Amino acid sequence: MKVHLINPMDNPYGGAEARTVELAKLITGSEVAQIWAESRGPLKQSTFGKVKVNRIRPLLGQFPRKGHLVFVGAYFWVGRWLRWAAPHRITILLNTDRTTHLQIMLTRIQASNPQCSIELCYAANWLLERTGIPGYIMPSPIDLDRFRPRALPSRGAQQQFTIGRMSRQFSEKHHPEDIRLYKALASKGFRIRIMGSTEIHESLRGIEGVDLLPAGTEDPAKFLASLDCFFYRTSPIMFEPHGRVIHEAMAAGLPVVAGRAGGYNECINDGVNGFLIDSTEEALERLETLARSAESATAIGIAGRCTVEELFSPAVLNRLREHLVADQVLSGQSLGALLRILATPKQ
Repeated sequence: MKVHLINPMDNPYGGAEARTVELAKLITGSEVAQIWAESRGPLKQSTFGKVKVNRIRPLLGQFPRKGHLVFVGAYFWVGRWLRWAAPHRITILLNTDRTTHLQIMLTRIQASNPQCSIELCYAANWLLERTGIPGYIMPSPIDLDRFRPRALPSRGAQQQFTIGRMSRQFSEKHHPEDIRLYKALASKGFRIRIMGSTEIHESLRGIEGVDLLPAGTEDPAKFLASLDCFFYRTSPIMFEPHGRVIHEAMAAGLPVVAGRAGGYNECINDGVNGFLIDSTEEALERLETLARSAESATAIGIAGRCTVEELFSPAVLNRLREHLVADQVLSGQSLGALLRILATPKQ
């Protein structure tokens, strides 16, 4: 069964794009995976490494045919090429809390293939519970060999404790209070490294101890290796559905301090393998505590690494691969049934 992974692939630093690439790598051992870009924007092939990305061009006859269509995300437009694709299976991975996106995608699919059934997969358990529609939890694979704890601490006794975060170029990826937090940390002698979201850079530019890097300036694994702790929270108007970057930081052996509102909270046991905070004051307290106790920071980082090793164990990844390449529909439902469920108000 050939697997066609479909995503706009227009953001080289996006979590959905990274998920698409890693899923392709997971399957590529049997040479049955292809990535297709459903986008009219420029395609930066070089940013996706050795994994080939095919642009969908319906007028040239270039689009996925037969096999298993996997839409990695439900937030983008599906073209009319679908009516000629004749897929054996269609799966939609829901990775946003906006179920209206899913309804729109299902309606587009229905216009092209009204009789087909759809399998839903979810980026996290909470999304499954939100829709109430059975489906498979599809983790976003992390290359555990690439994201590894550094062999030796890079910080000497007199060096600054370095707190960092990275994200895409969207202001919503930052909490409005983050600038105040970073300024407070810098005034206390901490070093701050922020890669991405240049919208907030002007408010922090020129502050001693704050390094501001555009997205993609450094390889993510190298960037994480330069930190002693990883901090992350988003704007209240944006709920982070999954937070792949949290798993990458945990894989790198970093203690993570994160806002409680995010799908990643399913894998963080507060105070054991990371910290979940509800306010700027609580974040400042947690970060200062980690800076004072190298032993505590190390223990939290080790526990975090163990967590992602379980989340992305060979057995888990093998089950995911087998699910994708299976030649039968595993848990599909009719388009009409799915649309009726989504249209029914939740209690």
